[in-house]
Amino acid sequence: MTVERIAGVGVWIVIASAGVMGQQRDDRNVTRPEAPAESVIERTYPLGGRAVVTETIETPNLDDKLAPTREVITETIAPEPNTVQTKRDVFGFLAPGQRMLFETTRSKRETLPDGTTSAAVNILAPDVNGRPGLTFEQIQHTKSVAPDLKQADTAVFRPGIDGPLRESERLQQTERQVQPDVTRNDRTLSVRDANGRFPTTETSSRVVRTTGPSESVEEETIQRLDVNGRLTVSERNVTRHIQANGQNQVITETFSRNVAGLVSGNRLELSQRVRRTTTSNADKGGQTVEEVEARVPGFPNEPLRVVRRTVETTRRVNTEQSQTERHVYLLDENGRLALAIDETGEVTEK
Repeated sequence: MTVERIAGVGVWIVIASAGVMGQQRDDRNVTRPEAPAESVIERTYPLGGRAVVTETIETPNLDDKLAPTREVITETIAPEPNTVQTKRDVFGFLAPGQRMLFETTRSKRETLPDGTTSAAVNILAPDVNGRPGLTFEQIQHTKSVAPDLKQADTAVFRPGIDGPLRESERLQQTERQVQPDVTRNDRTLSVRDANGRFPTTETSSRVVRTTGPSESVEEETIQRLDVNGRLTVSERNVTRHIQANGQNQVITETFSRNVAGLVSGNRLELSQRVRRTTTSNADKGGQTVEEVEARVPGFPNEPLRVVRRTVETTRRVNTEQSQTERHVYLLDENGRLALAIDETGEVTEK
């Protein structure tokens, strides 16, 4: 396996209004701050079989000048054909020129000759004396247990009461090809209790059906512990994928037993609908529109209404440069959608 060669420089300017203004979908009528609230500069340096990505976040200081507040350096290497290692360092700036390591994440993914995949993630953070210590570990093994069945077993380790890491969660996931056009995924989560045992606390089952040449439906049922400690169906998600007329549309409906202010007994009520439509064009540009429908707080019995709209547009400036605009509309105090976040960015590929 080789590390994909990546090179580019991108500059993002993010402008967030202090409050939602009350105009609806017309950017020309929105008052924006004169200075950017945040600037993100991202650079990638390919070095043979090693890739290093540096991301710096800058925010205005007391002199109203942009100054670095966070830096993330991600290094990826492939020391062997079937192994990939990643190191991610997060730095903070306590004062001008004072750069301090906040967190380091190390991961390793390896494919064994029998097809088994092993993946490990470790997170280290400085203690009160500045010495790095292990704060999180996750180990996962994925294998084929039958021609049509894959299984992944994951163990999560966190610090115990006495300090050292100990296993705190176990997750088992299986994927089975039920029919040529039907796939089933099951997931079981077990959490360590006070007696050191690992009882099941959550399960989920997801069935994916291909319903046509360009359509598929996913149905996920989630069970969680109720007040009596019994596993009970608490949520169901139905997702439809549709490709037609140059558009890719994804619609997800969430049915929940816990809808604030709504008494539904044992029924699952529709609590949220997310509709995402992506349109692409020939020059590698396009637009994605996402609308989130939900119940408005205080009016649980009213139908769902759009509470957030995100519009992201990418335009190809030339063969090496593209520009992205992202607008987020939220409900204002009058219950109308108004521009709340305005982002623009440019990326140059080399």
